[in-house]
Amino acid sequence: MKVLSPKLLWSCCLLSISLSSLHAEPIQPDAGQTLQNLQNIPVVTPQGTTQSPVLIDDKLTADSTSTRHDVRFMVNKIHVKGSTVFSAQTLEALLVSLQGSEQSLAELNHAAKLITRFYRHRGYLVARAYLPPQTIKDGELTIEVLEGRLGKTVISNHSAVKTSLIEAILQDHLQVGEVMNNERLNQALLLIDDLAGVAQIQGALQAGDAVGLSNLLVTVPADRPYRSAVLLDNAGDRYTGQNRLALYTAVNSPLKRGDELSLQMAVSDEALAYARSEWDMPIGSAGLRAGANLSYSRYRLGDVFESLDAHGTAQSVGLQTSYPLVLTLNRRITANAAIEQRDLKDYLDALKVETEKTVRRLQVSLVANDIGQGRQSQWRVEAWLGKLDIKTPSALSKDQSTAQTNGQYAKVVFAANTVRSLGADWSVYLNVMAQLATNNLDSSEKMNLGGATTVRAYPTGELLADEAILLNAELRTRLLANLTGFIFYDYAQATLNHETFSPADNIRSIGGGGVGVSASVIDNMGLKLSLAWRGSELPQADKDQQPRVWLEASYRF
Repeated sequence: MKVLSPKLLWSCCLLSISLSSLHAEPIQPDAGQTLQNLQNIPVVTPQGTTQSPVLIDDKLTADSTSTRHDVRFMVNKIHVKGSTVFSAQTLEALLVSLQGSEQSLAELNHAAKLITRFYRHRGYLVARAYLPPQTIKDGELTIEVLEGRLGKTVISNHSAVKTSLIEAILQDHLQVGEVMNNERLNQALLLIDDLAGVAQIQGALQAGDAVGLSNLLVTVPADRPYRSAVLLDNAGDRYTGQNRLALYTAVNSPLKRGDELSLQMAVSDEALAYARSEWDMPIGSAGLRAGANLSYSRYRLGDVFESLDAHGTAQSVGLQTSYPLVLTLNRRITANAAIEQRDLKDYLDALKVETEKTVRRLQVSLVANDIGQGRQSQWRVEAWLGKLDIKTPSALSKDQSTAQTNGQYAKVVFAANTVRSLGADWSVYLNVMAQLATNNLDSSEKMNLGGATTVRAYPTGELLADEAILLNAELRTRLLANLTGFIFYDYAQATLNHETFSPADNIRSIGGGGVGVSASVIDNMGLKLSLAWRGSELPQADKDQQPRVWLEASYRF
């Protein structure tokens, strides 16, 4: 059984980020900020494992050797037969140094092993070269190659996913009679493992019904029918509620097609409420996925803005698709595309002011996960093209004389992070994120800085910037079996508006460091505490706190 799907971790953390980005200018939070940063990727364990999921019968990889080592033969020419993946000339070139000299049986068996090793280093894990019975005449030696071909596939499916889909994925990557390649085999197994409703898949290769054939046995365990998590933290903002309760739940394979139906909900201790639903499913058998999503949020400002009776709503609907360009045990690069429409409404009832906006946008991105010895890394590049339509005449007029955000826009986002082991119980985490824009952006498209997920020494929504760079560094150590301590430093530099339109400072830098601990109280419950001290820059989005304290508790079920 999977302990925790990366999708679940991503969704809970994405929800936390989106809710922590409600506003950056304390004098005028708005509806667009409640939908910010839903696509930001937090630190998660990349999918995949450093161990091959395929078990191979020892009979398929055993080398044929001779116990006689004293007999020697004159070898003038070596012929390699049975190879189709590589040409005979390529394989014979590996053994050219043996020609024109006497060789023992042990040395000739070693020559066959060189060809076997050549195949296996290139992913043909059941290929084998050997010396067949023969009479050596005129110094000409023959080495036979059994490349290892697929005999048949046997599927033991215990999951909610239809067996026909699992068969289609295997047939798309592996054909009966085809030479078995480890890369293609693992791609098929990883695609099956990605299906909602499937637990940790296991593949095994066993000797087939004839020499040179291997049978593939695929065991597909069932995952739980649903996955859920609840999150409680204080990472909200001052005006819509700092204390938040969030719930995520996902139904695995409701259509028995490896699809997933998920729902996220959250409320704050003020009048903030949020809900997002998404449905995602595989299309075909090559790894393409597509889905749809919709969300709704509403807010009401409290604290110093309560007398304005300010409130609003944000609704979105979108379509998304993804395809794995690279899919191996240790590396994954996925191409994504999405379109979305956002309808944003803000009201100041005390002043009888209403603002209505629509944002339509297109996103294309590449997301990569990489895992190696003592490290795991992740990066993404996003390009956004969109159009903002301010429908309220008075708001449009104000925008035209100030920020001029109405109309088309574009932005690019880059992010990368890595966790590397320093030996013993120590590791280091590094993160960088940057955004560039072609023009001034609406608040819903700005980069949000400040809060528990960005610059922890400053309040949520301290900065909203068209262009910015964020740097995070953590030194972590395991204090106890289930307790990790860390020290950190965060820094951000931001250009608030791509083009200035007011005499106010347009560039700000904020930074600070601190300490924290994270604990696994029980198998499914986690706690995290961070204390951060700011630099010389005073906060503007909230009252000053030294240190600033962030608390988070989560429970998975």
